[in-house]
Amino acid sequence: MAARAANTDAVREFLDRGLLEDIDWPGYTWGTLLQTTVESLLHKPVPPEEDATELVEFWLKRGADVDKTDEGRRKDRKGSLNSALESAACKGARRIVSMLLAKEPKLQSRDTRYGSAIAAAASGISTAPPTKLRRGRRRDFNDLMMVVDELLGTGRAHINAWGRSKKTALDVALDAQKNRLGGKYGHDMVEFLRMRGARRFGDLEPPVSESSWSGHHPEDNGLRGTGKEARSCCV
Repeated sequence: MAARAANTDAVREFLDRGLLEDIDWPGYTWGTLLQTTVESLLHKPVPPEEDATELVEFWLKRGADVDKTDEGRRKDRKGSLNSALESAACKGARRIVSMLLAKEPKLQSRDTRYGSAIAAAASGISTAPPTKLRRGRRRDFNDLMMVVDELLGTGRAHINAWGRSKKTALDVALDAQKNRLGGKYGHDMVEFLRMRGARRFGDLEPPVSESSWSGHHPEDNGLRGTGKEARSCCV
């Protein structure tokens, strides 16, 4: 797979030979070529951090669609940003998150697995195995939490959004603890979310349904502004 090549020269060779005519075709192993590059952070063998971020930049410069959801082998229905957030404990993931956010991607969609970038971030931290933790990772955790606050501050991401999995960010974090998948900062993630008004899917009021997102989706209920509204529990 070209997206997992050790350097961009190999990718350019594929492009020159006409083997990658549509870089946004979503049917590669993990989705598009951009998403496959991001997902490669989770698997072995993986390219070095510098090469992984260089490849992400390579696709972005060529106009890769950051919002395209995967239709590859796993069909998790998530975009490249959520992929990067779910691999938040991996080396280089934080830089890639910043690169993707600069393209102003959608922050949530009912049709994706977790429904929001907030829940994807909760998954990335809460399920990080001990083998992915490293010295100084508290700084990484704090950096990612700052990103979550920035997402909430845009008014385009809601703390209690949900998607195809019918799980909010708090559900994701608590499930990780219940199943003993929680990493070193799983408990911190739960507290972080609760302090910002996070609730479980089953506790949302009024009762939610697939046809009604009123009160859960800022683009539906008009949440805008400084982010104060988005941080509050408004369901």
